[in-house]
Amino acid sequence: MDDPIIDKMDALIGRYQTNPFAPAANPPEPLVMPEYDTVMNFPVLTDIVQLGDAVFNNAAPTPPSASTPAVDISAETQSSIATHVLQSINSQLQTQITSLIAPQLQQAMDDTIALLLPQLTINIEHIVQETLINEFKRYGITLKQPDDSV
Repeated sequence: MDDPIIDKMDALIGRYQTNPFAPAANPPEPLVMPEYDTVMNFPVLTDIVQLGDAVFNNAAPTPPSASTPAVDISAETQSSIATHVLQSINSQLQTQITSLIAPQLQQAMDDTIALLLPQLTINIEHIVQETLINEFKRYGITLKQPDDSV
């Protein structure tokens, strides 16, 4: 390789990389999407405070107590939350896609128009000329047609 930066990157990758041809000892677990019927347990503020106290005081964190009742969320609230989350994700995706794809699309359109504009100009001139000749011919006026030969 000619570039020393790429050589250094390859050396760094090689240091932390095991044999790429050896089978993985523990293949990664596939992601499993939770079922929609499962109840999501959100942490309660007191559990978060207890965990924070345990972290700052170097004590073992106490697991959330099982005595806290699960909050039943109505189907309407669940639907509202899901709709809000999807709208938020949609707006962020639209922003990202617009910022990434729009400049490339604009450049492709500019290139295409620049390529087709001379031919379009010739076609428009031909259409206008033929229309004028036909219209004047209707009134008995003959126009001299230009010689198209080169």
